[in-house]
Amino acid sequence: MSQSDNKILAALARHDYERMRPHLHTLDLPAESVLPHCGQTRVYFPISGLCSIMNKMADGTAIEVATVGSEGLVGLHTLAGDCPDDRNGFVQVADGIVQYMPTVLFERELARNTQFRELVDRYCHSFLETMIQAVACNRLHTTGERCCRWLLSVHDRLGRARFELKVRFLARAMGVKNSDVAAIIASLENDGLIGYDGSSITIRDTVELRRRACRCYDAMKRSYTLARVVAPPRAKPESPPHAARVLTMRAGAGICTLCGSSTGVPHKSGHECILALDEEIATLVNRTHTLRKYRAQLLETRAQLYRDILKRSSSRI
Repeated sequence: MSQSDNKILAALARHDYERMRPHLHTLDLPAESVLPHCGQTRVYFPISGLCSIMNKMADGTAIEVATVGSEGLVGLHTLAGDCPDDRNGFVQVADGIVQYMPTVLFERELARNTQFRELVDRYCHSFLETMIQAVACNRLHTTGERCCRWLLSVHDRLGRARFELKVRFLARAMGVKNSDVAAIIASLENDGLIGYDGSSITIRDTVELRRRACRCYDAMKRSYTLARVVAPPRAKPESPPHAARVLTMRAGAGICTLCGSSTGVPHKSGHECILALDEEIATLVNRTHTLRKYRAQLLETRAQLYRDILKRSSSRI
């Protein structure tokens, strides 16, 4: 039995997963629920659910730019210090279970766990390919083709023929009018491809749906099946150990579930969270200065090595 139904967590070594498990919190969310604090203080791992990432434009309109299922994780942009909570929305597509981890702990796990870091990195590349394909699909293909592709994709990732879905949600994901999607759903139902009762969809003919979907379905399916992402990394040849300067990080006695900062006692108010985050930022700023100094030293060493190589090459000419 797999240690987790999330593909990234399932691919981890057993001892690494057991170390992370106490920090993974489980939520059972109904369809169209917003993922709380996603991309701000939490990173989410879908288990049996599917997350729709919506991009909001300046005029208030929105369109789906990606969906993430059990093959990946949601909320990674927070690692870059960017929390566009006014532009991106993270919404559960259908009833399902997700797990989340505070961003602070997620970052620490990335720093200490090479395998986890490689899994996340490969997933990010796959996710980017899917987003690029989705942008092209939204521009070049008809709404009917995109709807069929979307329904098949949800069917694949949820692993069930019936799932919760309303016309207004699908219309928002497609970036079109409700009436346009309602007409497409009615046509698909009349042709016997799906069943629709006003609040849920039942997929009845995947073969015909695939025939009517755009070719983007096959391209995007290759990305979210994640065979290459969770494949064990190639063994690297052993090299002699090098001495390294290690920075000591302050130990975390506990984690505040509101802001994700280290604390012995959970914060009682938003004000305490703000003070704790200010202290965390100051620590990170000081550490950044130290890391930049070490980086400059390493770059200078590398540059000197290149200069020596060029000098030796020139002398042989």
